[in-house]
Amino acid sequence: GAWWLEADMRLECFDAAWGGTAFVSIVMLIVYTAGLPIGIALWLRSRRSTLDTDETRQELGFLYELYGTGGGQYLWEVVELVRKLALTSLVLFFSAGSPFQVCFALVLS
Repeated sequence: GAWWLEADMRLECFDAAWGGTAFVSIVMLIVYTAGLPIGIALWLRSRRSTLDTDETRQELGFLYELYGTGGGQYLWEVVELVRKLALTSLVLFFSAGSPFQVCFALVLS
């Protein structure tokens, strides 16, 4: 039997149009969820020698000023971004309201 999209029963799942949309969606999901933290980390790392200059502070300071610039502290916002991403996405894999989901969310927060 055929599978149909519950939100719009005129749309069949797993046909050619669905496959194209699913492919683009998966690629963008990976690019956004992995690419954003990696991109920010690489951008900050490439500018690490100039993090104390006024120009870099104006451009990127919102990403590292709370944490400092020494010893890799400037990357802490990337860690926070990944933590928030995990908190908002990984908890969806557990049964809603289950003790495991609640514990997982508490550990991440």
